[in-house]
Amino acid sequence: MPYIDEQFIEDLKRRLGETEPPPCRADRSGKRADPATRAARPQETLGDEAFDAYKKIQRLVSVSERSTKGLRERLDRDGFSPESIEEALGRAVSYGIVDDRRYAEAYVRSKLRAGKGRRGIESELRDLGIDPDEIDEWTESESEDEVARALELLNRKPPTAKNKRDAAYRRLVSKGYSASAAQSAARIWSESL
Repeated sequence: MPYIDEQFIEDLKRRLGETEPPPCRADRSGKRADPATRAARPQETLGDEAFDAYKKIQRLVSVSERSTKGLRERLDRDGFSPESIEEALGRAVSYGIVDDRRYAEAYVRSKLRAGKGRRGIESELRDLGIDPDEIDEWTESESEDEVARALELLNRKPPTAKNKRDAAYRRLVSKGYSASAAQSAARIWSESL
């Protein structure tokens, strides 16, 4: 459950208790607000849009953890202005609703369980806008663990090609394992056949 603070509740009360309709809707007389009136209230409009973006972030994060880059792209795709996106993301990050480090650690754990290699995971993290060097999930004995995970992957899904050692090596490299780990695991696995 996302953290809801007093400012969020005050904003919600303000939104629900508005006496004026939003600038883009028709007023009580049925006429649309004229552009001069809308232009006179840019800060109010930005605040409302940022509030909507913040609510959208809360909904998205309540389903699954997200990165700030992913949320920024999603909100942009949904038509929010860059200013409101930055305001909403800043607020979500300051309240701990969005945390790239927490997201990255969960992402690394799930990818390691799925049999991905470190090099592939690091590449994916960079694509997500996260620096892999800041992740605590990597350990000192990672190379040994990586060979063990590679062997586990090969035992679960053995290659079916004629040259099994080369096929095992290619599969591991395509899964993101380093060349040395893939070579070691392919050698050990092919010798155990």
